[in-house]
Amino acid sequence: MNVPVLFDFDGTLMATEPAIHESFREVFRLHGNVEDFDERKQIEVLGPPLDVMMMKYFPHLDPDVLKKEYRDYQNAHLTELVKPYEYARELLAELKEKGYKIGVVSTRRTDSINRIMDTVGMPGVFDVTIGFESVTKQKPDPEGVFLAKELLGYSADTPCIYIGDSPADIQCGKNAGAYTIAMISHPGKKEDVLAQNPDAVVYHLKDVLDIIENYQRNEVQE
Repeated sequence: MNVPVLFDFDGTLMATEPAIHESFREVFRLHGNVEDFDERKQIEVLGPPLDVMMMKYFPHLDPDVLKKEYRDYQNAHLTELVKPYEYARELLAELKEKGYKIGVVSTRRTDSINRIMDTVGMPGVFDVTIGFESVTKQKPDPEGVFLAKELLGYSADTPCIYIGDSPADIQCGKNAGAYTIAMISHPGKKEDVLAQNPDAVVYHLKDVLDIIENYQRNEVQE
């Protein structure tokens, strides 16, 4: 039986960085100075839950209002700001063709993930989608990985692969006992991601399939 293959979403499969940054800039325009959204913050917001960052940057404002402003702006500009990384479509299609169950474990809400997948013409690709609201504990807690395996019909101790672009992704995968693949999609996060000692590192999605196939062939007992 093939191992389940689970992905982070933003920065791993989807180039959502422009959408994230422009949406945060809109909130800073509305409630402060857009210049305050500096390079450090632009790296800092790539990965953590939206609630956490809104409360950090605007502690005296209602985070629900801020999140609505952020999402309204992002939803209005999805077509121009979001696209799959090169080879994402082909990788997911090849995995499904080879019989792998694939899923997403993300801090983005499930409805937002689905909206993006519809926008880029990739609806219904994932066998399971675990979004922010699906779990009580966010990454690096492994709850989302365990839930994804359960919903895919695997036991908690079944080997799996988790692919992500942030330190929390790699920590999450390791906490779940997964084989971790780091996708280095942003140079500003590289050092922190590599410090988590992922099992494999890629700089392009075209290199992921061979790693998965080697792990399946060499490490997993048939």
